[in-house]
Formats: sequence, structure tokens, C-alpha cells
Amino acid sequence: MGYQCTACGHALDYLEPNCPTCGAIDSIAATARSAPRARRTATPRLRLSAVPEVPIRRARCAVAAFDEVTGGGSVVPSSALVYGPAGVGKTSIALRVAASLARELRGDALYLSAEMPAVLVAHTARRLGLDLDALVVLEDGALEPVESAIDDRTRVLVVDSVQTVRAEGRLGDHAALEVAARACELARTRGLVALLLSQVNKGGREMGHEQLRHLVDVVLELARGELGGLELVCRKNRYGRAPVSASIT
Repeated sequence: MGYQCTACGHALDYLEPNCPTCGAIDSIAATARSAPRARRTATPRLRLSAVPEVPIRRARCAVAAFDEVTGGGSVVPSSALVYGPAGVGKTSIALRVAASLARELRGDALYLSAEMPAVLVAHTARRLGLDLDALVVLEDGALEPVESAIDDRTRVLVVDSVQTVRAEGRLGDHAALEVAARACELARTRGLVALLLSQVNKGGREMGHEQLRHLVDVVLELARGELGGLELVCRKNRYGRAPVSASIT
């Protein structure tokens, strides 16, 4: 007999009260043991002195505060989680960053919108005076069509938002985690800059699984400053210092 989490499907050889992978409470159930798993091939150890140094490539955008808090521009490839309260301006900032990064990288930005139809995304981009030719909108609201929508010109991927994009027709914390994980994987394998927008709860924390923060390279908080202006705070940065804050103009 074996055990499995009913929330995420993680398999265990022993009984636990909560799932060690997704954290679901009282989700472990007994299952009939399947055939023994194939023995994994040992991963070779790597001495760090043998690992070649890879130069970090950065791309700057039209939002000076974004470049400042990320340590001099977005690393290519990389993934960033941008969270903040509803209406604070995450979509506007994401469009400004995405359009200018796409121009800098001589390609397009693919904008996966599950919260606004394409006509409203275009309206916002026009209001901001952005280059609409650099922005490609996918308004399906589902994760699955994204990979086929990425082409040779795609340089930036925006997910708006990880909580509202469906994964295999599902919404919720585990679906959001799946959406974020897939977007991060696409950024790494296709050489993209991925911007993942995230909602926050009443306590000011991003909604969804805490593991969202561990998946991405950079975590940015967008909030109202004391004088009413917008402030961008870098809470995590694998390629630079954190925390770092800057005012958006």
C-alpha cells in the first residue's frame, strides 16, 4: 500500500497528516501500490571550479524604477513576480515594461490576458502611448495555448494574472502554481523575460501558494507610497540586492 495527496497527486511511501509538496491539510489517502519505480540514474556531481562562467545579459526598459530595483535591467532569460492590490497599476506597468523590453530586444511581447479582453488591453496601451506593434495579446485565458503562441520574435511573456489563468480548465492555488511554473520554464527554455502578475489578499500578501516566490528569480511589490505615488519594492533578486525600492515616475 502507498499514499497519495488528493490535492496535487504527490506520492508517498508513508502516511503523513499534510502534503509535504503542496502543504494541503489532511489530504493524504491510501492507494494501491503500483509497480516499483525505475531506479533513477545518479546525477553527476559538479565541482564549482569546473562550471563555466556565463555572462549575465541585461535589457533595460522605459520604466527607470524597474531597471533600478532589478539591479540594472531585466536579466535575459529570467522570471519576475509582480504583486500589488487591485487597481494599483500592475497592468499599466507590465505593458510599459513589456513594450519597451520587446523594442530593446528587437522582438515582440506576448501578453496573456485572463482579466481584460484585447480591446481593453489595446485601450490601455494607447493611453500610455506605447508601440502597439510590439504587443501581441492572447485573450484565451488558458495556459495551454501559450507555448504554440510563442514564436521566433517573442522576447517577453506577460501573464495577467497567475490566479486567473486556467490550467487544464482549473483555477485556484494549485492551478496558479502550475501556471507560474510553466511560465518560468518557458522563460528558461525559450530565452524570454517573463512577467507574472499576482493579486494580493486583504493582508497585502500575494494570493496563492507561498511556493510562487520560490519559482521566480525576482519578486517585486507595487504599492502606493506615503505621498500617493507608486513605489516599486524588490523583495527578492537572484541577480542583485534586495530589498531595494524606487519611486515610479
